[in-house]
Amino acid sequence: MHFFSTAGNAFCGNNLYAVTSTGLYQSTDYGIIWTKINFGKNNSLVYSLITCGNKIFTGTYGGLYSSDDNGNYWSSENTGLTHTIIQSLLNGGNEIYAGVKNAGFYLSNNNGISRTSKNNGLIDSNVKVLAKKGEFIFAGTDQGIYRTSNKGDKWIEIDSGISLVSDVRAIDVDGENIFAGIYDGSTSSIYFSSNNGNTWVRKYYFDINEITSLAVKDNLLIAGFLFGEVFLSSDKGNHWTQKKQSGSYANINFIFILDNNIFLATPGGIILSQDTCNTWIYKSISLNNNYAICLMTKDDYFFAGTTKGVFRTKISEITDVPEPKPVTSNFHIFPNPASDFIEISGVFVGANCNVPLQNVDLSDNISDVVIYIKDNGIGMNQMALEKLFKIEEKLSHKGTEGEAGTGLGLILCKEFAEQNGGKIWVESEFGLGTTFYFSVPRGK
Repeated sequence: MHFFSTAGNAFCGNNLYAVTSTGLYQSTDYGIIWTKINFGKNNSLVYSLITCGNKIFTGTYGGLYSSDDNGNYWSSENTGLTHTIIQSLLNGGNEIYAGVKNAGFYLSNNNGISRTSKNNGLIDSNVKVLAKKGEFIFAGTDQGIYRTSNKGDKWIEIDSGISLVSDVRAIDVDGENIFAGIYDGSTSSIYFSSNNGNTWVRKYYFDINEITSLAVKDNLLIAGFLFGEVFLSSDKGNHWTQKKQSGSYANINFIFILDNNIFLATPGGIILSQDTCNTWIYKSISLNNNYAICLMTKDDYFFAGTTKGVFRTKISEITDVPEPKPVTSNFHIFPNPASDFIEISGVFVGANCNVPLQNVDLSDNISDVVIYIKDNGIGMNQMALEKLFKIEEKLSHKGTEGEAGTGLGLILCKEFAEQNGGKIWVESEFGLGTTFYFSVPRGK
């Protein structure tokens, strides 16, 4: 089973990997801590991830890279490429296929060492997504869907039943069925074909915004959209139910299904659902504020491609969801620090930024529970940090959209935390953002 979008994905052993625009990252602890694994590779935006044999391949803004040691070292594989913005990759068994922006379709039959252009019949050379079903390869472009049965020697357009010139955003295959997510400039639609793309039937249209991703497994379809909505269908796309609202974690770049785990790659990081999209859990604390673009597994690892490279963690860790742990606190006071932090962060990072509430550690061997709020706002310098939490030092500065504060909110947060038997502290770098922490004693 393969899932395709304009981003890349990968999974390896017990590690989770993430690809971003500044590099590749790895995590070995449930996705809580990520390690950047870009040695030998530049920090360009990563569009796609695949495995082929014992290698991992990444398609980036700066070309194709491969690793045969689960991402610890990367080698450039750009021989024969005239353009190096690789938007999609596909494992063809003995070949590797690449969709290249403004350069069409390329094939490599020597494990990525060199590539050959195969664009005969491809009218639009902006190949965004690739999928494979039997002998057929499907290419989604800005102008429609194309198919080849001879590894790219000859392409034909297959648009029977698709009414308008269409921007193909995603293609996925489930058994004999092919599904495509298409945006026509005003509405997004799900199209279906059961005869290798000879004819298409529009299953559903969404009158909301642009579809960005699609994943299919065992008749379960999940569609992601530009403003963060997620819809689910369990009857081959005939009926859909909205499972996630717009706003938080906007732009669903990629959807990855692993057993009962559904992962979303978003600008706010990676989120996970283990109950068919009914509830979501944030799983990418240490992706360094990079947008998650694509996801993949290999061996025991989970990989994530981001705007700044590839990250990696263990599969067992990113799919683990700890049971809720009790804390000891004053029931009436405890919610105030969290809500105040969110309000403060929401003001100073602006309306279009994400401010996730994070749980740092709930393992059994700790005495305190630590919660933090991390924003990507204007940050603070060392002089400002030294004045925080001091009643005699009134500190206030304007946020990203010119907002001003009173300087009293954090003083109240400090009092609330200490009355609960905890403490409060902050880390910040001017121009990059701020992280506020507070702790409360662990319950018994």
